[in-house]
Amino acid sequence: MINDAEIRELVLARLASMPKNIGVHLGSNGTLTREDLIRHVKKDDALGKKIVETQLAYLRAMKDL
Repeated sequence: MINDAEIRELVLARLASMPKNIGVHLGSNGTLTREDLIRHVKKDDALGKKIVETQLAYLRAMKDL
């Protein structure tokens, strides 16, 4: 089974593959750059955990296509 650290590394790799100039709007958090997203995931703060959760849900949904 994959552990939390491995999932975080997978998400970080996905985020690192995004274009540098992309902006993602996350509700009341405003628009975040790719580097902002990566920083939050690395800090493992509440927003970082939400980013990981969202990315994991996306990957699981893609599996079912």
